Amino acid sequence: NDMEALWKGLRDGTIDAIATDHAPHTRVDKECEYSLAAFGISALETALPMLLFLSHRNIVDLSTAISALTCNPARILGLPQGTLQIGRPADIVIFDPEEEWTITTESLASKGKNTPLLGIKLRGRVRWTLLQGEVIWGPKPIPGQQYQPPPSNPSLQGWLLGTSDLIEP
Repeated sequence: NDMEALWKGLRDGTIDAIATDHAPHTRVDKECEYSLAAFGISALETALPMLLFLSHRNIVDLSTAISALTCNPARILGLPQGTLQIGRPADIVIFDPEEEWTITTESLASKGKNTPLLGIKLRGRVRWTLLQGEVIWGPKPIPGQQYQPPPSNPSLQGWLLGTSDLIEP
């Protein structure tokens, strides 16, 4: 089975990086003859929840999934991002690994709404993206106020994910 081989490769390190190839095309670019349609889908916002799906099902551990999106690609490319260390860029994503949401064109912040995942319910959602320590996507934090998870998961404290991927507001 191809999927099981991919999961095994991710677990054993054969696959050490995952990229989204985010390609946010307009409707016009996609609603034409197949051979003329632009390649790609909007995937940046769904990459993390899709990997969390593997973690929630104990197919791949959370640390391996996060590393494949963050520190491993940065290390391979020789970039200082992908890690939380003193003196390194504070490019991080804060996410709620338990929040459930349904993918709709309205729920996607990307300019492109083309994804085969429309209508699918995912578990795990990015709440904030920081670039150089500044919030560039998500609600602006109020000093002294802590993140309040959705009522469905009041015990959740949130997680940090080091990454340099950006979601356009």
